[in-house]
Amino acid sequence: MAKYITFQPKDHFASKIWTGTGSSNAITGVGFQPDWLWMKRRDGSEHHIVVDAVRGLDKQMYTSHTSGQDTNAQTVTAVGADGFTLGTNAQVNGNGQDFAGWLWKGANSTASNSNGSITSTVSANTTAGFSIVTWLGNNQSAQTIGHGLGEVPDVILIKEYGGASGWVMGGFGESWNAYISLQNSNQRTDSGDANTGSGRMFKAGGTEPTSTVFHHNGGAIQSQNNSGMVGYFFKEKQGFSKFGTYIGNGSTWGPMVNCGFAPAFILIKYWGTGGSGNWMLFDNKRHGFNQENEFFHPNTQDVESTSTHKIAFLSNGFKPRANSSEINTNGGKMIYMAFAAEPFVSSNEVAATGK
Repeated sequence: MAKYITFQPKDHFASKIWTGTGSSNAITGVGFQPDWLWMKRRDGSEHHIVVDAVRGLDKQMYTSHTSGQDTNAQTVTAVGADGFTLGTNAQVNGNGQDFAGWLWKGANSTASNSNGSITSTVSANTTAGFSIVTWLGNNQSAQTIGHGLGEVPDVILIKEYGGASGWVMGGFGESWNAYISLQNSNQRTDSGDANTGSGRMFKAGGTEPTSTVFHHNGGAIQSQNNSGMVGYFFKEKQGFSKFGTYIGNGSTWGPMVNCGFAPAFILIKYWGTGGSGNWMLFDNKRHGFNQENEFFHPNTQDVESTSTHKIAFLSNGFKPRANSSEINTNGGKMIYMAFAAEPFVSSNEVAATGK
C-alpha cells in the first residue's frame, strides 16, 4: 500500500499576500512559525528578498543578486506561532503597496551538526523534508557538510552570504554534477568532477549527497575561505512536495505534471543546454492564478506579470497552457519544485480536505 503524509501541508508551507503599511505590520493566518521567508513586491520593481531564522531575521539576501547578505533590522522584526511581523523596510512593507511571500517551517530552533568535516548549524524539519544549514567555508578539498534531513536530499540550493558568489541549485533527479544559477536566466552547467573553480558543486570526488552530508570541493562557489555559507535542503514528501523534470511540447495544451496534490507554489526553470530562460514562480493565492497567472521571475526585479506564461493549477498537479520557452518549450527539459495546498488523498486514502 502506498504511503501518504499524515500531516497537513498548510502546517509546514504557506503562500501569503498582504498590503504594506509603512509601519509595524503583523502578518497572521500563516498557521505556523516560519523559518524561511521569501518575499516580493507585486506592484513595483523590487528584488526578491530571502530571510531565514538561522542567519538571523535582520539579514536579507536577494535571489537576483550575487551580493552577500545585507543587515536590515526593519525587514522582519519577529516571527511567531501564526506568522511574522514586518518593520518599516519599503521593500517588503511599503505603505499601500502589494506584496507576496512564500513561507517554510524549519525546526523553530537550531542545532550544531558535526556529521561533516565542517561543523554546521542546522534547523531541520524532517517531517516536511526541509532544512536550513549554515557553515563557514574553508577552501579545503573534499569537505563534507551535515544537512540534518536524515534522508538523501532531492534538491539543494546554496549561497555564500558572507560575500559575492552566485546562487547554485542542483538535484531534481538529474546528475549531481550539474547545477543551475538562481540569479540569472543561464542554461545549466555540467561541472563534472573538476578539482577547482566551480566544479564539484554537489559531488566532490564523485560522491553524491548522503542521508547525513553533502560533499563539495573547497574551491567551489559554496565554500569560499572563511566566508559564511547557507544551504536550503529539500527531501520530497509524498502529498506535500514534488521535485523533478518534465518535457515541454510547445503547445497551449502542455504536459500534465502529476504532483499528487493541489499545488500552492510552483517554481519552474528551463534545464537544457541549448538555450536559456527566466525562472518562473507561480502560486495559488494571487488573483488570476489559474490560466491567467500572475507570475514572477526570481532572477529579476520585475513587477508581477500576467503575460504569455499560463499554467493550470489542478487538484493533483499542474499543466502548462502556453507555448513558452520558459515553461513549455518544445522538446525542452524543465525542472520544477512544487509544494502542496492540500494532498490529493489523505493518510487513509480518501479525498483530502486540507482542513
